[in-house]
Amino acid sequence: MKKRVIGVFSVVLFLLVSCMGGQKQKSLYEISEALVEQLWNVDYQTFSADGITALAKKYYEASYLEYYLEDVDYNAGVQHVEETQLISRLLSSENVGEEKEQLDGVDYTIQKLKVEVAVEHFRPEYPEQNYFEEGKTYCLIYYVYFVEQENNMKISGFSYLPEDGEMLPAAHRQKLTQMQKEEILSISNNYLAVRYQLNGADFSAQQAWEFYQQNLSSEFLARDEITQETLQEMAQEYARYGVQIRLTDKMLEAGDSKTLIYDGYTAEYYYWVKAEYTYKITARDEKFFSIKGIGATASLTEMMYFAQQEDGSFRMVFAEYL
Repeated sequence: MKKRVIGVFSVVLFLLVSCMGGQKQKSLYEISEALVEQLWNVDYQTFSADGITALAKKYYEASYLEYYLEDVDYNAGVQHVEETQLISRLLSSENVGEEKEQLDGVDYTIQKLKVEVAVEHFRPEYPEQNYFEEGKTYCLIYYVYFVEQENNMKISGFSYLPEDGEMLPAAHRQKLTQMQKEEILSISNNYLAVRYQLNGADFSAQQAWEFYQQNLSSEFLARDEITQETLQEMAQEYARYGVQIRLTDKMLEAGDSKTLIYDGYTAEYYYWVKAEYTYKITARDEKFFSIKGIGATASLTEMMYFAQQEDGSFRMVFAEYL
């Protein structure tokens, strides 16, 4: 009898362990795919936050879940779906793999998915300011960020981008022609030359000012304090210290499309040129280097951003070092 009881207990224990094994957490890809299904299998006539909320309660990391629950309808996209009358479908999903990354001291596992979605109905108030358009399909790359919490992997955020490049609203998708790319490359080349190809004794503040006025926006001039007076002061300083500056290496690349840039005041879409170059400075008086706090040579990467004017020409509106 005793042996029989032990045998029954063993069977129960085996079944319990088996059931626990059956509750093993889904793979990161399966969780991510379930999230994308909730986001894209949408019909504004019947859509609610229930599906995403259930998934969030099960798979979101604690602080991310707390944020989500502060405004469920907004964070689930209910308001957006209803206002734009969105009907969309997830057509396919593909596992692109995982990668590890540390951001701000936090270890993330990033699950990447390639998904194809169809936008069947979409009526936003300002269609030109939206990336998606009715009647089109899109291939997107999703990045789902996971962190470990209580021995399970939980979602702490996600993002996506088009497979073929940056996410641009319809109003900003026009690509540059080869002639237009040559125009902004020419401006960029001259912008480097007026700063780094000069002999202090021959530097003309007037010529430099004319170039800046013709090719830089008034906002750029004001922000960088470029005036005829500051250029004249620069010319006097170059002459006083016998300064010569030369570019020893240079490579310019113009992008086909716009990119979203924050210039410290506003975020806007601009065309761009990337410049990688090395300059060398010589000075008759070495005090110039200590006064300016610079070395005799440096290699830099600089991004230059352009806006197209009403007449079709381009002006540089912002530049930054990477």
